[in-house]
Amino acid sequence: MTACFADTFFFLALLNGDDQAHARAVAFAAKPPGRIITTAWVLRELDGSMRFAILIEKTATGYSAHVPDLPGCVVAGETLEEAGDLIREAIAFHLEGMRLHGEPPPEPASMCDYVEVVAPT
Repeated sequence: MTACFADTFFFLALLNGDDQAHARAVAFAAKPPGRIITTAWVLRELDGSMRFAILIEKTATGYSAHVPDLPGCVVAGETLEEAGDLIREAIAFHLEGMRLHGEPPPEPASMCDYVEVVAPT
């Protein structure tokens, strides 16, 4: 799997003419075994974007949202749209705070899925 992501990243870096990104990918892939170049890492390296899973819950007064990969990154809004806007701002603020404290941004790792079950009768 590492090779697949690495090959994809190398291709995208070369396609964009980004020699520095290609060099970072080579250095990253050369790290000890267990390092996997993920899609999130590729996005961050190419254009600085990151993709985090968020959990949105309906509350008595609106909606809340939090980011499992960023402990403490939680918002509440009266509407779903407001909660979505606020969580984007909160993520950016959280990551900026980490940067200012010299902490690397976490690799997004949480995933979301649904499970269907048959309700007991």
